[in-house]
Amino acid sequence: MPPSSCRIEDGIPGGSQQAKISESAPVLFNAAVSPVADFFLRRHFPDSGYHRARNRSAGFTLIEVVITVGILAVLASVVLVTMMPRINSAEGAALAASLESVGSAVRNFRSHVGQYPSEMRQLALPPGTVVAGEANVSSLGQCISTPALTAAQIAAWAGPYLDQAISAGGMRSGTATISNAMDRVSGESPAVLVRRGELVVTVSDVQPEIANRVESSVDGTVDYAAGMVRYTEPTLTYRIPVTGC
Repeated sequence: MPPSSCRIEDGIPGGSQQAKISESAPVLFNAAVSPVADFFLRRHFPDSGYHRARNRSAGFTLIEVVITVGILAVLASVVLVTMMPRINSAEGAALAASLESVGSAVRNFRSHVGQYPSEMRQLALPPGTVVAGEANVSSLGQCISTPALTAAQIAAWAGPYLDQAISAGGMRSGTATISNAMDRVSGESPAVLVRRGELVVTVSDVQPEIANRVESSVDGTVDYAAGMVRYTEPTLTYRIPVTGC
């Protein structure tokens, strides 16, 4: 029997296992020697063509970077186009909710105090910060534009009627700004005898898609010729019906 095919019974490998070991020996040798050779070449021949080739293969070319950036830009634009209608819808719903909260606060203010606020900041004043003054109706029966409250009105105060902090510039709602001013528009003639009309809240920097969402939410349809919401890009007005001062 040839020596290559013999097998010893005590478990010592025969010729076929020796062949496998001989085949794997170069792989093991390269795995052990390659790092040593790489270190030696880096240490003693840093400018060799060997390392320049390795550095080129380990990095990215300018074309590869440009293509990658272009793909990322396309993906970002697709995501933005897909998400923008949802973002505008959510922002419009939030703005509509804020305006309806202002309308509800105005009605509660009028119910407790007996007059309408002259600016939105009055709705957010906490108790103890309201100053007494003249009544809101002059001797001629005209509504005073910036009335102060009487002592009796302060006693009936149940504010704050809005939980949001409001500055002289108004308050933010997404990308839009709700003005602090509340303009009175007369529904009767002459205009000085304001007994029935609207309290107008102005909102600036409103995009058309957001305005449509507000109009649909508040008035149930998109018709800026009537209803509580009017819009001329980029300004939206929210009109609160009022009676009396």
